[in-house]
Amino acid sequence: LYWLSESNDLGEQPLNLLEDEIGMEAFYNIVLTPWAQLSLDFQWINSGIRSIDNAVILGTRLLTRF
Repeated sequence: LYWLSESNDLGEQPLNLLEDEIGMEAFYNIVLTPWAQLSLDFQWINSGIRSIDNAVILGTRLLTRF
């Protein structure tokens, strides 16, 4: 989990474009063999830029060792 907050150094924004951003990532590793591992990944991001929608990212990774 993470949380990003806009800096107070920005002062007041004339267009009010930014807000806090939050997100999370979860993954699971599956051992297929002693030399192969499959990872499943899920990410969710609530954008800190008002004009950008939330994002859901799904991913996989296959690691092989020789």
